[in-house]
Amino acid sequence: MKFTQEIEINKPVKEVVELFDNPDNMYKWMEGLQSFEHLSGVVGQPGAKSKLIFKTGNRQMEMIETVTVRNLPYEFSGTYEAKGLVNNITNRFIDVAATKNKIR
Repeated sequence: MKFTQEIEINKPVKEVVELFDNPDNMYKWMEGLQSFEHLSGVVGQPGAKSKLIFKTGNRQMEMIETVTVRNLPYEFSGTYEAKGLVNNITNRFIDVAATKNKIR
């Protein structure tokens, strides 16, 4: 299954990427994220692995994130693995105007 979502943000790409690239901000855009623990590699660089714990309702889920592409300010991609689940996610940052960008 393939799914695409776009979000327009009324901020310059540079500002959005700086916020996106700060692990402390992950809680603001990853719904249900309870904790983020770096496991190996250089944080945010290809090959880095981290454990993410999510809570949705009464359920808790653990995922392992592996960074696959770091080409900021254009792209950040990773693989997210949980029991019975593998997601490949690509975040692309696209200039729409000087003060607006799109994340796809």
